[in-house]
Amino acid sequence: MLQKRSGRLIACEREILGRVLTDNPELRIAYEMREALFDVFDEEDPQVADTMLTNWRSRVAAVVKDVPQLRAVANAVRAWRGPIMAYWSTEWTTNGMTENTNGRIKRVHREGRTMSFARLCAKVMYRLGGRSPESILASEIAWAIEALVGLGWSVEDVRLQAAVYAAQVLHPEMGLLDMLERMEE
Repeated sequence: MLQKRSGRLIACEREILGRVLTDNPELRIAYEMREALFDVFDEEDPQVADTMLTNWRSRVAAVVKDVPQLRAVANAVRAWRGPIMAYWSTEWTTNGMTENTNGRIKRVHREGRTMSFARLCAKVMYRLGGRSPESILASEIAWAIEALVGLGWSVEDVRLQAAVYAAQVLHPEMGLLDMLERMEE
């Protein structure tokens, strides 16, 4: 319930959350400050949003003695105010997709910290997909197969992985499974 916006809570969740926040004043302050910060991003007018952000920072300054963890958030908002305000001038664009991709790459890296950079690149490209399947050329697929075989994958391992993916590749030069057969010869 704490992860939901207050407007999306159903009646029974509001009641439960209200009791929890009444019993935990620090949590209530943190929740209210989070909601107020989200309200800034819900605002469509950049001037109003700028004023709301200034007011939010003033409110944080007033309650930071009760919830010291808010100081880090307030400092981040102060340091990133320009990029935050760019949200309105870029038609509500964020770098969320980039951050998501970086997080996914970090998870792949954590699974095998000792792998070489080439193996990490191959694994990331395999897991995350580099581009839309329609943009992959047969020559790039051949390079990927050679790279994987060079990294110790057996042709059969590559074949199994390619079979799963090949049905999604629609490029006229595809021929992926044919290339695997030619490699075995």
